Amino acid sequence: LVLVLYGSFYFKRKAMSNAEKDLLTGAWNRAAAIRNIRKLPKTEAPDLHYVVILLDLDDFKRINDTYGHPTGDLALTHLAEIVKAHSSQDDIFGRLGGEEFVIVLKNVDELDVKERVENLHRTIGSLTFEAENHEKLSITASFSYLSTPKSLADFDELYSILDQALYQVKMNGKNSTIDAFNEPIILPTTAYASVQP
Repeated sequence: LVLVLYGSFYFKRKAMSNAEKDLLTGAWNRAAAIRNIRKLPKTEAPDLHYVVILLDLDDFKRINDTYGHPTGDLALTHLAEIVKAHSSQDDIFGRLGGEEFVIVLKNVDELDVKERVENLHRTIGSLTFEAENHEKLSITASFSYLSTPKSLADFDELYSILDQALYQVKMNGKNSTIDAFNEPIILPTTAYASVQP
């Protein structure tokens, strides 16, 4: 009876976890990702930081329009594979919608933050995947990021900062990174209307 109850509990829990995952990429869905991020307390040591990355795949509409939606799906799964290979099982990887994702890397030495972000960004742009027509394609992404040892309970505020910084990257030509806490963010009032995804 104990084994039956344990098995039932295990499968229910696994089913609930799977329901919170994006079926295409295996990332947490938006609601689950944000909920998991908000639960994170301050880090155990002040020199160990959370690195919160907001990333958006560049020119995703063009990929879909040129090669078809199945190739667009391949681009997203390709991106997800790269992110998972460059993060640990304890890190958080979520799909916020469409081609926008959030990553939280945990326990990163504050001196290594920029290198970790730049390495992931560079890797995404350097690897190829095969389109539906067997053509080799590559993708690029725009990143905004910040690092902090503090609790991430106020993720809504952090997301707003990251979102503004990401729009600036898009306005300035895409395919680059910006430190949302330490680099100036200058957006005209019409910025949100003028940027193409």
